[in-house]
Amino acid sequence: MPTETYDKIKNEFLNDLAACDILKIPLLTIGQRNNEHINMKCTTNTANAVKDILYRVGLSKFKKLPEPLQWGIDNEEKAKEKFEQITGIKVDSCGFFVDKEKKFLGATPDGLVGSNAIVEIKCPFSARNTNIKTAIEQN
Repeated sequence: MPTETYDKIKNEFLNDLAACDILKIPLLTIGQRNNEHINMKCTTNTANAVKDILYRVGLSKFKKLPEPLQWGIDNEEKAKEKFEQITGIKVDSCGFFVDKEKKFLGATPDGLVGSNAIVEIKCPFSARNTNIKTAIEQN
């Protein structure tokens, strides 16, 4: 795709993303990979082009996920529960956040803690046969 075309599509998409949409997106996308809105059908040419650019290769292309990736998916909720148990801190589910000023930036944290912190959960396959303390000490 020529740079000029890419820039035009990008700018149209970002300009069309209204402030109210930015506030709604996190609520609509809670649940990440199990949420129907994460893979919303694009309804405009611009949105389709952006989708093609951003999601050219996705996990849905795999017939079977690589074992380390599947391990992480299978254990994410257990890790969240263990974190809450150990720390006594509640992790709230959240969705996809779009930066209000730089609309081309976004993130999907694994959870929110309080009003100003996020949690990003990692379940390393290399630490699957150990406990949290040992995994931290070894890595």
